[in-house]
Formats: sequence, structure tokens, C-alpha cells
Amino acid sequence: VLTWLWWVRKRTPLHLLLFLVINLLAVYIYGSIAFIVAIWLLLSLITLLQALIPWQGKKAALSFLVSFLIGFLFWLLTNCWWLLPTFGVGPALFAKQHTLDDSLTTLVMLSNQSILPFTLRLINPFYLYWQSDFGSNYQNIFFVLISWLFVAIVFVGFLRGLKDKSYVSWSILFLILVFLSKGAAAPFNFPYILGFSHFFPLGVIRNPFEKLGILLPLVYAILFALGWQFLFTFLKEKIGQFKG
Repeated sequence: VLTWLWWVRKRTPLHLLLFLVINLLAVYIYGSIAFIVAIWLLLSLITLLQALIPWQGKKAALSFLVSFLIGFLFWLLTNCWWLLPTFGVGPALFAKQHTLDDSLTTLVMLSNQSILPFTLRLINPFYLYWQSDFGSNYQNIFFVLISWLFVAIVFVGFLRGLKDKSYVSWSILFLILVFLSKGAAAPFNFPYILGFSHFFPLGVIRNPFEKLGILLPLVYAILFALGWQFLFTFLKEKIGQFKG
């Protein structure tokens, strides 16, 4: 993500080369078609937000678009050695295993596990609470409060990001990724239901929290740091005033 940001902002061949080399070294992150969608959804959203915020005119937006297309084309060319067999076998195999109705049913069922109280805390309740794979400790009120404290700091970072043009893109990206990760859970579940009812390829992300929720920690890390910085500065000033 960092090298991609350098590329779309500065548009130097070295940064594109770094992006492509890192992709080759970490090619295992594209473990399935769903993760290809996840990674390029993230890079697309980041590029779009960079082009729109702050608005620098049509010429600048077009430059971001050209940079995105060039970067994506070179990524395709340097990864075609595994993309061609993946897309040659994957879609046909998936079509045999699932139908539109199957994908929609799976989406709705799994979305019960990704309601906002769980998604915001980056928790899969099936393993942590319902099945208790790690014991019952995480159901203790102390650990529940810790998980919400983490969310509270991220939310402070989100609010601060909305007021800072350097971070507003990350705050908006936070909202988009939370919406996408919760799947068909309320609120605003209609777009997912409509899409899965009419577009078969969406079935690759029929478990949105698992397939797209993996992007949330990246944005959370940035907003958590921003929120903690604000709280630390605020408390430091208050303590200084109290001592004075």
C-alpha cells in the first residue's frame, strides 16, 4: 500500500518497480480470487480518494487515473504466470460448487456474525464467543471493555481525521470498509442483497468479513495512532494546567 501510494502520488518508475517487486515477494497474499478482489479494491479506493480529496482539478484526477491504469497493467503483466491458470480454473470450479441462491444464503447467514458490534471490534463471534475456541475468558466483561476501548480510540482518530486534510481519506476509507465488511448485516444491507441476487461473480466474497474485513486493521492502525496522539496531547495539556 505504501509503495502504491508513492507511485500514484509521485509517478516515478522506481516506486512502481518497488510495488511490483514487493508484490512478487508477497504473492502468496493472493491466495484466492477473493483476495485479489480485496487487495485491488483497497488500492482502487485509496487512489480514488487521493484523486478526490483534496480536489485539485480534472487534470490531477486524470493523472491519478492514468497512474492507476499503468500500475494495474504492469501488475497484470508481471503476475500473469499465476493469474492465467487461476482464472482458467477458478471460475468454472466455483460455478460448479455454488449458485446465486447458495451465495446469497451463505451471505445472509454469515452476516449474522458481522453485525456492527462485532465488526467494529474486528471480532468473529463464531470462534471467539459462540464456539469459544480460545476459552471463555474473552466473554469476561474486562476483555469486552478492552475491545471497546480500542474502538473508542479509533473513533477519536476517525473524528480527528475528518478535520485534517492529511487524514480525511483514511476516515472515509474506514466508513467504506466497515460497510463492506459487515455484509448483509443491518444497517444498509440492501446493496449487498441486490448485488448478490443479480451478479454471480460477487459470490467470491460471500463471507465479506473474512474476505474484506482483513483490510480493516490497516485503516484501524492509522486511526488508532491518530486518536492516541490526540488523547495523549489533550491529557498532557490538562495535567499541565492542573499542576500550574
